[in-house]
Amino acid sequence: FQRNPIDFLEMKLAPGIDYVVEEEPFLMAQDPWSERYIVSAYGAHAYDRVADRPPICMGFVGGRLAAMTELLLALYFQDHVRRMTDQASLNLLMTFDPWRKRTAILPWTAPFVLHAGTLKSDGRPRNSDHPGVSLQDGLVFAPNGEPYCVVHEYDRRNDWAGQMLARLS
Repeated sequence: FQRNPIDFLEMKLAPGIDYVVEEEPFLMAQDPWSERYIVSAYGAHAYDRVADRPPICMGFVGGRLAAMTELLLALYFQDHVRRMTDQASLNLLMTFDPWRKRTAILPWTAPFVLHAGTLKSDGRPRNSDHPGVSLQDGLVFAPNGEPYCVVHEYDRRNDWAGQMLARLS
């Protein structure tokens, strides 16, 4: 945590919005892991529903308590039956209106959650020349200059982890 994610969630959880998620910085069609797990669990037709969308990482999602209980239970039942990955299930659920309409799906550049393990060593997304994120004084900043609330998978970034942890000590 770099700043309080509850403050950010309270701004995004407008009437009718129960969930806030953040995309990863590429398309599913650019990620062999996403394709493999979705096709294995649900088949090629299901993969076609999500191939041209950025993946939504299951590693950090936020929302209203009752709604989150509902979402996590739905993911548990899907995953329990398929024995695959909760992320594949989440991404498929988000293609259906009852879920999608109740979710603020943010681009990876929004300063909510950065999935650090999805970036190249220079802080830019794979398969893109988009300006990346920056690390300054142990804080990771979104392209718009705001610090992210949460840096998920910071421990996968050996070049960042030491600076980030030093800031907290």
